[in-house]
Amino acid sequence: MVRRQAWDEFRADRTGLTVEGQDPPPSLPGPGLADTGDPGAEVTDRVENSLRAVGRGSVISLVGSVAQILLTAFAYIIAVRILSVPSWGEFTLGVSVTGLLSTMGLLGMGQAMARSLAYEQDPAERRAIIRWGLGVAIVAAFALSFAVWALSPWMARGFHNTALVPVFQLMSITVGFSILSIAISGIFQGFKDVLPNAILRNGLNAGLFLIFLIALVGFDIGLLAVMVAYVAAGAVSLLALVGYALRKLPRQVNHDGVPRRRPKRSLWHFTLAFWGSNNLLYITAYADTLILGVFWPSSEVGYYSAAMTLARILLFGTLALAFIFLPVAAGLMRDGDPDTIRTTYLTSTRWVLVVTVPFFLLFAFAPKTSMEFVWGHRYIAGAPALQILVITSFFSTVVGPVQSCLGGLGKAKVMAWNAGASAAANISLSLLLIPSLGLLGAAIAWGVARALLPLLGLRALWTSHRITSFRRSLLVPLGITLAIGGPVVVFATMMVRTPWVVVPLFFFGAGLYILVVLLTRSLSRADLVILAGVERVLGRPLPELRSFLLRFVREPSPRALPSTGS
Repeated sequence: MVRRQAWDEFRADRTGLTVEGQDPPPSLPGPGLADTGDPGAEVTDRVENSLRAVGRGSVISLVGSVAQILLTAFAYIIAVRILSVPSWGEFTLGVSVTGLLSTMGLLGMGQAMARSLAYEQDPAERRAIIRWGLGVAIVAAFALSFAVWALSPWMARGFHNTALVPVFQLMSITVGFSILSIAISGIFQGFKDVLPNAILRNGLNAGLFLIFLIALVGFDIGLLAVMVAYVAAGAVSLLALVGYALRKLPRQVNHDGVPRRRPKRSLWHFTLAFWGSNNLLYITAYADTLILGVFWPSSEVGYYSAAMTLARILLFGTLALAFIFLPVAAGLMRDGDPDTIRTTYLTSTRWVLVVTVPFFLLFAFAPKTSMEFVWGHRYIAGAPALQILVITSFFSTVVGPVQSCLGGLGKAKVMAWNAGASAAANISLSLLLIPSLGLLGAAIAWGVARALLPLLGLRALWTSHRITSFRRSLLVPLGITLAIGGPVVVFATMMVRTPWVVVPLFFFGAGLYILVVLLTRSLSRADLVILAGVERVLGRPLPELRSFLLRFVREPSPRALPSTGS
């Protein structure tokens, strides 16, 4: 009977109808968590709608991100074990350089379209944004792919390695693929549809790369075959995105007979601002790797790339959240509701830590064991760099989706200035430290730059709208988990010598964090709204889980409830 009632309520929630014989659930007015940061505060209708959109979108994005992580990791493990360390370093340089050029070539159009489509409600304006945005992306894709192919010999000379010429020439094809994929994903991001980016652009691409590599394992393959598999995966993934767009886009934009027109100037304003910000962010992400390749052999780049690949795993939860958070924040800003943004920001950041904390415990407290488990004994030399990189990656996760929140608020110039400061820090520290310290210098440079970026962004969010993740409901359970989990991981890896010990330790870390959150009563009713978004993705209610979590929800404090008057 309880299950039947839960299912009826769940179906009513999805369709917007009430259950027969019941009144719709009340929503309490008032400031709620947004004003106070109290984890037990009640939530309003608008908070519920935003959190459900974030919950559903984050789950789908997280599934795609986790699939991408696992599939890419397996593909890289195969590539690492069949390629020499210098060849692996050359492949990494090819991916890094063409990725930077893809970001530069799109001119920030993907995020600009996402923000503009989420903010605008006029169908004619939305059609203009899509038409002009795709036009820019198509021209940029063809022009930049040809330019990279033609300039490959000069690019290889910059790294003092002529073996990079065919790498850059073949990888030039992926520049166009990436530009078009980002543009199409950006359009659907504006409509709060995360599936194309999560499943088709990320998950499918990584899965195809792995399948193609597995198909080639029986042959005596080298670097060229690995690159062909990489390019082919990008091509098929782009075709899937195009097919999805042809099927779905006509439903998203109504044809009301209004004549064609140019989009508002704000689209180009955001395009240039996001272009500058994205380019600088990519410099922050990869300048250290490229400078390391200039001063040190490809083998050092290979060790560093292996460590960086693991460190970036900690960022995937925030990236999954950020993709849906930008259009949600843009819509709330259009409605003049920064209070709901504050609540959504804190709650969604706390949920992301469930995925991130166990990885941090492993990579920070058992770096050698983690490197050996994933990459093999040859890559243990990258363990010290991993320990430095992972601390900063984790800090970025704790701070929350700073950049996407700034983008949703329309603060693209602030994003560009912050990204510029971060990029300048990476380049200057890389040039100063890498010649003498090698991959440790690269890790320090990336770490300082990566910490500077969210700190500057969080300062801007706090100054303008009092948005922050640094609340008791997040910091207390996190601190207790690290204080207990860190020593346990160190002791376990000292007692058990096999690298397979990381598997049970991962589940230990996740379980420990969840347990501490419950025991410290850090849950709020906003967390249960996020659960509703998860239920939508699963297509079924979870009444037992909801009842269990309700026991640990912190009740609202009197200052968080609306005043009833005298």
